[in-house]
Amino acid sequence: MNAKSLFLLLLAMTCTGASARAQATPSAPEYTSLRVVVAGNVSTTVVQRVVNFTRTSFPLKSEVETVAPTAGTDLASAAKLGGTSSNDFVKIVLFDAAAAETRHGIYDPTNRVMVLNTTALRHEKEETFARRLDRQFTRGICFSLGMPTCPNPMCGLFPYKDLAELDMVGRGACPPCHFKAVGLAKEKHVHLDFPKLRPRIPPPAPVPAPGAPPAPVPAPQP
Repeated sequence: MNAKSLFLLLLAMTCTGASARAQATPSAPEYTSLRVVVAGNVSTTVVQRVVNFTRTSFPLKSEVETVAPTAGTDLASAAKLGGTSSNDFVKIVLFDAAAAETRHGIYDPTNRVMVLNTTALRHEKEETFARRLDRQFTRGICFSLGMPTCPNPMCGLFPYKDLAELDMVGRGACPPCHFKAVGLAKEKHVHLDFPKLRPRIPPPAPVPAPGAPPAPVPAPQP
């Protein structure tokens, strides 16, 4: 075997080994959906409104289901309500806890599940109630991505102390936090289906206005 044949043989073996390793390495799963489990007295209108708001910042597919919790269910056990799917990135449970429960919710970072206490978050005005849920959905998604709280009071990740302060903070993530969250989503294989920008079509060139007709030339005199 001459040197050229040996080189080609070694090259073929290297390529074959690299291909085999690539095939043996499983691809990471891609998460595409947000699961919302309604286990409390929350109207369909409010749920759909909150889901639509959340999609403007984090366009995940939304899987909404309604379940009836059994007697004795608390915030911790409510985390197990509803179904699961390999496509789910985060599950948010809307649960009417007992009046004695003052926490606004709990979050399980291991399983990426947030349980919101809709009893504590409820307001007589439906719009205020929905806006409170908007902020909590933002927190649930961003915390699942590994985001910390934010010192900006106009950011939905601001560490508020009570409902009055919650009603004052922003509903979505501030621009720096949102930019970071989108980057983390890409790293964690979370597919955010942002609308594709259409190419800008330049306007047609203006048609020049017709010029003034030429002035009449007097006929030559004989």
